[in-house]
Amino acid sequence: DSQSTKKRVVVIGAFSKLPVKWQLLLSLLHDMINTKNKMIKLGAHEEKITIIKVPPNFVEVETNDENIKTFRKKITESQSKVILFVGRLVELKGVEYLIRYLTEIKKTDIHLSIAGDGPLKNNLEKLTSSLGLENKVTFFGRADKKELGLLHSISDVFVCPSIIDSQGATEGLGLVIPEAMKSGIPVIASAVGGIIDTVKNEVNGILVEEKNPKAIANAIERIISDEELKKKNHWKL
Repeated sequence: DSQSTKKRVVVIGAFSKLPVKWQLLLSLLHDMINTKNKMIKLGAHEEKITIIKVPPNFVEVETNDENIKTFRKKITESQSKVILFVGRLVELKGVEYLIRYLTEIKKTDIHLSIAGDGPLKNNLEKLTSSLGLENKVTFFGRADKKELGLLHSISDVFVCPSIIDSQGATEGLGLVIPEAMKSGIPVIASAVGGIIDTVKNEVNGILVEEKNPKAIANAIERIISDEELKKKNHWKL
């Protein structure tokens, strides 16, 4: 009715607080800019839509050098550049493509740390073995707040390789990305879902095509080797 159309729709991720008709819509469209654009196409008035980004629960980065040095040895004994992924090991997170990117890295000694657990863990471990990458990948498992701080402290690049999965689902608002930015870690992420609302390509991160290991590899090598790029991108929200 006319009264309901005048209501200001606030997209905050807590869909249960919205009017029922918008809950039905947003249950399918759970990212922000994409959601806004699709709402407009369905007849919503743009001036009556406000996007409020949910503040992340920032990790506490470790600052003690000895603690960092000791923890790093648990991940890798080498002087490799450490790439970090944090999240559930499910299809839409795209971890398979993150593992496969290691075969594309040619110039840099890399070690991938995967923090998280989920139903695809065994499959991902088998993939790692089949590619001969056991010495380049650490499956850390679930990390508590202190461990997350240490993982952020030892990492050189954060990668969020999310995809649109076989059910059509993708990343909504990935809080791990703002957490990495707050920690000052360069961010590489797939240009899908709500990620594009946080990562602005070549401004505070690098966006890559989903399901593209070579694109991830190229972006990592750019960040690690290009000092001017590091200066240009402040890796902040």
